[in-house]
Amino acid sequence: MNNLTRIIIASAVSTLVTYAVNKAIDKTLNTNNDE
Repeated sequence: MNNLTRIIIASAVSTLVTYAVNKAIDKTLNTNNDE
């Protein structure tokens, strides 16, 4: 169970990080396009 919990947490963190990075990239691209 401990390993399963770690895998689930790691997966959730990975998803959040990917989402945050994508939002940051979108923001950067939008800012560059506006200029």
